[in-house]
Amino acid sequence: MSIIRNVPSHLARLVGCSTLALGLVGCGGGGGEMTVAPASGKMTFNGGPVTGGSITLAPVGGGKGPAGKPASGAIQNDGTFKLSTYGTNDGAVIGKHKVSFSAPAGETTTRPDGHSVQSPSPFEGLSVKTPEVEVKSGNNDLQIELTK
Repeated sequence: MSIIRNVPSHLARLVGCSTLALGLVGCGGGGGEMTVAPASGKMTFNGGPVTGGSITLAPVGGGKGPAGKPASGAIQNDGTFKLSTYGTNDGAVIGKHKVSFSAPAGETTTRPDGHSVQSPSPFEGLSVKTPEVEVKSGNNDLQIELTK
């Protein structure tokens, strides 16, 4: 005797449709990851390297579903950075991105009276000159310039 015969038809259809939907969407594992491309580059200000801070690329949605996960990276002392989205240095989601910069903390010094004082970062208050970039398939060498 078939179990389906004892289940009301609307419930059987619901179970069947749910199973099909799970098969199409998937459960776990994939995590909704989008295609990324290697992305790295250099950040400069007044012709010299930015010596710290971080960069974030936030995908710009085109209205056709989710825009994707942002990529970020630490800026090294020579101004270079490598972006990471799903794994270390894997790059950024392919497409257009809004670029943002977070300045590094200023230097902390100790005064003769023992109190610590933090000076402002020389990059505080700067913004990205070109606020949007496009990541394409293949290697992406991004040259980001900061401005006042």
